[in-house]
Amino acid sequence: MIKKILPLLAILLLASTCAAQELPFPSTVQEIDARVVLSATGTISGKLLTPVKLNVLSFQNTAEQGITQLKQILEINGKTIEAKTKLDDYGNQYAIFEINERGTFTYKIEAMVHKKVRPRGLKDFNLSQNITEFEEYLEETKYIESNDAGMRTLALNRFPKDSWLETVAEVIDWTHKYVTYDKTYFPEVYSAKETYRNKRGTCDEFAVLSAAMLRAKGIPTRVIVGPVFSAQEWNFHGWLEAYNPEAGWVPIDSTYGEAGLVDATHIEMGHFPDFENAADIVTSSQGTIVQVLPKTVDVTLIDYVTFSDVISVKAERKEIKANSWQDINTTIENNLDNFVIVPVEIVMPKGFLIEGGQQTLLLKPLEKISLSWKTIIKREIDPGHYLSGNYSVFSAHPAVESKITIFPGEESSEGALAKVIDLYGYLDLNTMKIEIYLQNLGNEDAEVDISLKTREKEIESQNQTITALSKKRVVLSVENFEDAEYFVTVNSPDLIYSAKIIPQKGVVASETHAPKEEPKNDEEPKDETPISPENGLETDKSLPLEGVIVIIGVFVAIFVAMFLLKTLVIK
Repeated sequence: MIKKILPLLAILLLASTCAAQELPFPSTVQEIDARVVLSATGTISGKLLTPVKLNVLSFQNTAEQGITQLKQILEINGKTIEAKTKLDDYGNQYAIFEINERGTFTYKIEAMVHKKVRPRGLKDFNLSQNITEFEEYLEETKYIESNDAGMRTLALNRFPKDSWLETVAEVIDWTHKYVTYDKTYFPEVYSAKETYRNKRGTCDEFAVLSAAMLRAKGIPTRVIVGPVFSAQEWNFHGWLEAYNPEAGWVPIDSTYGEAGLVDATHIEMGHFPDFENAADIVTSSQGTIVQVLPKTVDVTLIDYVTFSDVISVKAERKEIKANSWQDINTTIENNLDNFVIVPVEIVMPKGFLIEGGQQTLLLKPLEKISLSWKTIIKREIDPGHYLSGNYSVFSAHPAVESKITIFPGEESSEGALAKVIDLYGYLDLNTMKIEIYLQNLGNEDAEVDISLKTREKEIESQNQTITALSKKRVVLSVENFEDAEYFVTVNSPDLIYSAKIIPQKGVVASETHAPKEEPKNDEEPKDETPISPENGLETDKSLPLEGVIVIIGVFVAIFVAMFLLKTLVIK
């Protein structure tokens, strides 16, 4: 009897330690040395006609990861069993324990791991030329429905470019922003189609939705499992590798918005076509009862090195007035003579709204760009006072911090500022749905005209009002849609936007989970949502902001200490 233990992603619980050092923000880490111990306890009972075989996924040597001092043992009834090793069909290493007696056992797999991320020579590839290698990683799987008509319509219309690099960067950036991280989805694994519907999930949902988009675009993609540092603790994680004919397998992680330069806290244990394949396996005879508890992983950090020469980041010192939108500019420069894809995230003091807190950027060789974020703080500040604090920019580079000072300011006189955040089409059985995400950063209501037509006829036209400082989702539905090009336009006095949607053929994949009940604080309701620090643009991290009294004409200032994280003090 062969029994698959639940997929590793769903059962691995982590207890982590960082005895030697504490890690900084993960995206800044290029190299680590760590001691990693994987262990679990189980029991064997009932009839034992043949030995029980326990196949446990072990640690892998890769181009960027080296394993030394590997120790794989199982203890039962005072005896110690050393594991044999075996490679599976995908080239992953398993520890094989053969157990000949009943009782309670504990296995432990311990290794020293050295991981160093080396900037690879990323080159582009024209996707109009089919990638013929690794075709097994283009096939539809249980959680990655890349041949589903809805998934294909979404992928081929939302990501129409033939550039491999641009497609990967845009898919990672879009998924990172589209899916809201939600721990209530653990430990289940939801498919790409279900994740598109739910807009929520954990790392595996981010991964399968990205994988479905990439496979639909003709890019071979496989899932990776292993521990990762999440800025607070070590957790078991799922991410991806996408195949580039010019560069080989390229790691990507849409949970963190990383691609190519996926930080060194990602410790790889195995690669598979889908998460359902990432499982430990128990083989036993009829009548034998084997129970294995969820495994734990202890990670002890020995040393780390941050990225230093891949990119350069410069953040400006900024003085702004409260209650009006301001631009904060950062200079990002690629120091390498090849393409790089990097995440860039800005973290503002508490109380700021920020548009587009994290972005995934594709930089050309030696390219230098100016990146701008719109930000505002709604705050009444008395004359003669100001607020000051620091904001931070994180990327594949040591964190960069700069000062921001806020002076009293009146309510902005800006009128309506309508904007299309995103637009894409999707097929749901015989209905095509086009979702339009709108935003108004102005202080007056915005009126927008929306029309949908084919080359032959107009399908629908409507007017929508977006109230001041709000975002809105509009859904256009076309029942019994045709095999034709559909054109969407969104117009207002300060906005001209157009898009083309072409329904794609494919199978209709079934879903394995019933729709989850929508959370009460769902960030994408059908009606309008006010933009505020609680629901809108603010990043989920914030820094302290301190207030300073300024006495006009007197050269005396009162300096105050910074309070606890996420506090705002006006003195």
